[in-house]
Amino acid sequence: METDGHETPCDQVAGQDFYKTLRQYQLDLAEPAIEGLNTVLVSPTGTGKTHVAAFIIDQHLNKLEEQGKKGMVVFLVPTVMLAEQQKNKLNELIGSSKRGIASAVGRNIDVNCSLLSIMEQSEVCVTVMTADVLLNGLRETNPLNTVQLGKISLLVVDECHNTQKEHSYNKVMKLYLRQKMGKAGADTTVPQVVAMTATLGTGGVNTTDAAMDHVFQICANLDAKVIQPVTNDADLKKFLNVPEDIGPIIIQPRAKDPFRRVFEELMKKIEGKISGILKGKADLGGISVSPSCPRDTQNYENWVSNFLNECKKQRESLSHRQFQDVVACLQNLKEYNRALCIHRDVRAKDAMEYLRESIKELKFRSGECNEQLIKIFQESEQELESAKQITEENPLLVKIKELLVQQFTEDPKSGALLMTRTRPYTKALLEWIKEDELFQKLKLNPGRVTGDQDPSMTKSERDTTLQNFRERKHNILVTTNVLEEGTDLPACNLVIRHNYVPSETGHTQVKGRGRAKKSKSFLVALSESRNFKDQELSNRVKEEWAKKVLDRVQKTSPQEVERRIKELQTEQWKQMWLEEQEEQEAEAMGFSDDYLLLCAECDQVICSSANIVRFQDSKYVVTASDFRSKCQLSRWPTPNQIKQNEAFRGKLYCKSCRMDWGSWVTVDGQNLPVIKITGFLVKNVKTGEVTSHKKWKKVPFRVQDVNTVEMEFDI
Repeated sequence: METDGHETPCDQVAGQDFYKTLRQYQLDLAEPAIEGLNTVLVSPTGTGKTHVAAFIIDQHLNKLEEQGKKGMVVFLVPTVMLAEQQKNKLNELIGSSKRGIASAVGRNIDVNCSLLSIMEQSEVCVTVMTADVLLNGLRETNPLNTVQLGKISLLVVDECHNTQKEHSYNKVMKLYLRQKMGKAGADTTVPQVVAMTATLGTGGVNTTDAAMDHVFQICANLDAKVIQPVTNDADLKKFLNVPEDIGPIIIQPRAKDPFRRVFEELMKKIEGKISGILKGKADLGGISVSPSCPRDTQNYENWVSNFLNECKKQRESLSHRQFQDVVACLQNLKEYNRALCIHRDVRAKDAMEYLRESIKELKFRSGECNEQLIKIFQESEQELESAKQITEENPLLVKIKELLVQQFTEDPKSGALLMTRTRPYTKALLEWIKEDELFQKLKLNPGRVTGDQDPSMTKSERDTTLQNFRERKHNILVTTNVLEEGTDLPACNLVIRHNYVPSETGHTQVKGRGRAKKSKSFLVALSESRNFKDQELSNRVKEEWAKKVLDRVQKTSPQEVERRIKELQTEQWKQMWLEEQEEQEAEAMGFSDDYLLLCAECDQVICSSANIVRFQDSKYVVTASDFRSKCQLSRWPTPNQIKQNEAFRGKLYCKSCRMDWGSWVTVDGQNLPVIKITGFLVKNVKTGEVTSHKKWKKVPFRVQDVNTVEMEFDI
């Protein structure tokens, strides 16, 4: 949810009093949904879509109460981070002792408190959750705890542009469609759907017809035949401050860069080792042994990834030693490239810190080649340190500093967002701001926020940082795209994107973060980086184009809209039927020990296919008694709490080669090794064929579902 423009004392009122704060454009937005129609609400960031949703929910519950019924409303959010926030906002607006608002996230669901039990509490009418939580409830095997889709009276989908492809929103809606179009005699009751977004986008296509198809597809996925944009522009403009979109500002890289020169020489040396290991081969399966793309680019990392995948495919033609050594070189090159990117975009100092931490991890890998690679770094460390001292300051940071100093000199109470691409970048930029003497004098007091999946940041730390920014204890937040959508933030005076262009929809949302009067939004990017200028200008064109596409869809006759949506849903139904056939074929395979799991890097036999079980529908656990002796654990500084009774504790690695095998998870006090199939190869015992798989559902054997795991996994 975005901060919605209602930043007045009336935010604190609840119930019917909040109706008085609703604006005319918000009442217009709500109209089709209040009439009971499945609706997609499209309204810019900062226009109070959550207020509109609260109004719709309240009206929906009132109508059911008049009929002597109790409503059950589910409010879906895209991330765990937003669940508590949205619950609190709804509670402010429409909550009461008789109309409770609950949140159901991993931390408050356990074996003694199922999702259904939270939703069915006598005073609870609205439950806020992620789509994954709802999916787990709908798929619950215990009938006493299974959430029935037909008992939900209203489904609200926040940031609904995500309802496509493999997103969890779309998985929920597939279950919805399956029930609605189910077999004769089956329960086909489904909830009303109200979905919200700032933009539906254009789907990355090049023609208006294709963009309209994209919009119709999302509507079909949501079973919504009504799209309701803001129609009262005059009323909207009274309340919405549109930030000035400046730039893009394109910066030339460092003129003299001795650190980069030394760094690239190291990478060349490692690339040369690969050629030597493969005895001068020009390519492997069509992948060039020598990269043709510049270092410190995504293309270079793609080359590393593609080369690694080809090595796995061609492993039969390589000796074990060759395979192990090439993999070690590629793993090192991946980390060197990431460190060089940090140097390019931040400082040499930050690149060195990142690489040192990565080398610490790589030290655990076995093999003579890996030892040689570690030695190469150690012998070059002093030369890198010397080069670091004489490398010019990054012009990218110089420009960002200029913008920040200007803003906070003019208005010391400003709020700013500095958005960047990756977690390591946020750490580096935070340290840069903290260490800068002028920033210290300006008292920026920077904070850093990353997403739910970052093990280095707890929920408590994240919540505290966001609250400090709201209270201006932090005047600037360094963050990834996690704050593009949803998070409740005060209006910002300045939004700077650091060498980072978001997606088409992300562009609209990021710009919407700067909603203070006379706010500004900048892209500051390096001239050599990914053609950011063209991408940025393209996003601006697509933002306006998306509005025109939506207008075209609006002008399409209701009969044509219904025909298009029905056609798309029929096609989707056929696809789901085919998927069901595949699942039935997989079940017919039965359980088998005809396959072995091998480490994807060192070929070590790990276990039989009969030693793998699926726990809680999604956790693939190895039950072999000797598995613990084959893996190494890396403990996270703080457990990543998923549910009240469940937490990620750390990572699992191959003891021999340090291949990433998955995670160590604690469920109800029991330690479980939860593996990912990408860390392994599957070998057919009878034929000797070895295959790799990206998804568990593609493996050639059936995995047994269990409710309990009987094993000891000592830590």
